[in-house]
This record gives sequence, C-alpha cells and structure tokens, in this order.
Amino acid sequence: MRLFFLSLFILFLASCEKESQNENSFGTCEADGTVTDVQRTAAKLIGTWRWTKSDCGFCANPGIREADKNIMVSFASDGTFSVREDLETIEEGTWEFLESYGGFFVSVEPKNTAYLNGSIRVCDTELISDARPWDGAGFLFIKVNP
Repeated sequence: MRLFFLSLFILFLASCEKESQNENSFGTCEADGTVTDVQRTAAKLIGTWRWTKSDCGFCANPGIREADKNIMVSFASDGTFSVREDLETIEEGTWEFLESYGGFFVSVEPKNTAYLNGSIRVCDTELISDARPWDGAGFLFIKVNP
C-alpha cells in the first residue's frame, strides 16, 4: 500500500515538473510582496481583471484553454469583490490577504466561487486563481485598468 502511494506521489511530482516547464503555462507566478508589503500588494489587486485563460491538468480535456466567456472580476479597496459575466453580477463577497510562504495570497468569502477558487496570487498585471492542489482548474486574469 505504501508503495502505491509513493508511486502516486512521484507521478504527481513528475506531472508538476512537466507543467512548470511548459512555456504556455501560467502557473509560475510567484506570490508578490513580503511581510511588510501588504499595501503595495493591495494596490496591485484593487481594480478590474479580465479572465483570459484556464488550465486544468486533471480535467476530461486537460490543457490550456482560451476564455470562452466574458468574465470580469473587480476588487474594491473596501474589501469587497464582484464577478460579472458580461454585465450581470454572478458572485459577490469579501476579500482579505493571508500570509503564506513569505508572500501574500488573497482569500475570498464565500469560498469556492466559480472563478476565484483555491490560492489567488497577484503578479504585476496578472492574477491567478489556482484550484489545482484540489484537482481543479487554474484561471488567469489580466488587469484591465493597470
């Protein structure tokens, strides 16, 4: 039984290694900021973001896909967010920063929203919502008003 789990773990690590070497992958964004840089990271997050791509390694059709809907996510300075499809709001909630691994990740409430699921990282003009640790998809957003 241990051998089975060890083999499964090695297979998982090999697939992660392969993905990180894929030039089309957007999963290489590092968490921005340090313990004293919450304000700078918040300034990068606040604004509107447009969904451009998704990546799912464990889906029925794995790989990187272009966005097939007009999804916009807005983060406000008062700690609220909204997700819109075209002009219709489909999700709303609150956000805050959590420190992890020497950087900051965005935590949203309610959890498990359709496009903001898993770890959310801010990198310059890119935002990545990555549920892959839970076998879900990763979503790449580009800032609309940098």
